[in-house]
Amino acid sequence: MNADKKAQIWSLDLIIATTIFLIGIITVYLFSVNLSSEADENLNTLLYEGNLIASNILSNGSPSNWQLGNIDDTIMPGILTDGKIDASKLAKFDSFLASPQNVAKIKIKLNTKFNFCFNVSGKEFGDDYGKICTIDMPADVSNKIKVTRFTIYNNITRKFELEIWS
Repeated sequence: MNADKKAQIWSLDLIIATTIFLIGIITVYLFSVNLSSEADENLNTLLYEGNLIASNILSNGSPSNWQLGNIDDTIMPGILTDGKIDASKLAKFDSFLASPQNVAKIKIKLNTKFNFCFNVSGKEFGDDYGKICTIDMPADVSNKIKVTRFTIYNNITRKFELEIWS
């Protein structure tokens, strides 16, 4: 009779251990599924905002002569005039990002909470501007999206690249 009780206790231990193991596996599975969907949602948000920022920057802006005023008079900064890059608008946009207060205002006007950098291909842009950024991109960025568009400067097609990160 003593051997029967030992077998019953052993099978009860096996059932409890299996139950605990299954609960652990299910918990890890549910956590990993939720984690990946959260990362996908963040990347989708970055992609949406990156496209929106690129569209706004590659516009005439509002008012169309915003580069003549100050940042508070500007509704939406854009670097194009008649569908081509306007060097004075680009220079003014770059100068706006020189102070942290203006960076915050630009981000509000572009309706984003994320930081971003953009550059335009071509030697004259690299020499004069390099990357135009709200802040320099940290080395340990986990989520980053690059949006590429094409635009015109001096009747030459140029590549516009915007990077946005969280």
